[in-house]
Amino acid sequence: IKEILGEDTEIANNISTGVFAVLLAYYLGATRVYCSGIDPSQNGHAYSKKNLTRSHKFQDQKVLNYLRSKKGLTILL
Repeated sequence: IKEILGEDTEIANNISTGVFAVLLAYYLGATRVYCSGIDPSQNGHAYSKKNLTRSHKFQDQKVLNYLRSKKGLTILL
């Protein structure tokens, strides 16, 4: 993660496995990533009616925005 984010690694604390997969794709050379099954704007888990809170919503958004703005990665959700 440090090789991708440099000194901004604190934004990657507590990210979801889906956003980690996006980081990995970028690290492996992807310039465009299509995501399915993740929604960083959602407060709860889409697969459950238990109304559980996603603990990584804001960290996921920060990392995805960083990859878009600083690294030029196209991310389609």
